[in-house]
Amino acid sequence: MTSFRWQADKVRIRSTPETEAAGVATLTGIVVGETKPSSSGAQVIGPCPGDYAIGVLIPALRQAVWLPPEQLEKIGSEEVTGGFGTAASASRNPWHSARGDPLHQALDWLLRRLGLGS
Repeated sequence: MTSFRWQADKVRIRSTPETEAAGVATLTGIVVGETKPSSSGAQVIGPCPGDYAIGVLIPALRQAVWLPPEQLEKIGSEEVTGGFGTAASASRNPWHSARGDPLHQALDWLLRRLGLGS
């Protein structure tokens, strides 16, 4: 299984019955977080046997979804800089955020940066 410990990894969502039904199969996105659904209450697309889910921002849909890592394929990495810090993804560099802003603020900023937000 591929590890998605670094935020800003580029991923492709695998085609499964669950991702097809949710309309996200084969789309690409950027990893923006991780969670333990049993304690966070996150709604995960498909079964999550490891109680671990990855947050993926899908620019084409202008939304983020939670998926188990088994439904994701890492296809690259992204470097994002801006008002809330710097995010870099590489084999040795985790996400760095100078201010530690909440996830939704980061998502809003990233959508604006990609020209998809208001």
